Amino acid sequence: MRYQGKLATVPVTVLNPAPGFAWKQLPQNNYIDRLIDAKLQRLKIQPSPVVDDAGFLRRVSLDLTGQLPDPNEVRAFIADATPSH
Repeated sequence: MRYQGKLATVPVTVLNPAPGFAWKQLPQNNYIDRLIDAKLQRLKIQPSPVVDDAGFLRRVSLDLTGQLPDPNEVRAFIADATPSH
C-alpha cells in the first residue's frame, strides 16, 4: 500500500487446510523447532520434510535472496565435509 510516497506492508495468511488434515510431529531439536511447530500446527500447515544438503541450500537461497544458488556454490557446499556448514 502506498500513500504520499510512503510504503506499508501487511502480512496476510490464507488458510485452506485439506479435509482430514492430521498433524504429523517431526523431531524437535531446540526451542525454535517447538515454536515453529506450534505455529504451523495452529495454521494447519504440515512442515516440509527434511532434505539433503543440496535441497537445504536451495531452500535457504530462495528464502534469503529469492534466487537459486549458483551451481558452483552448490558443488562447494556439498563437497564440504564439515558437520555443521
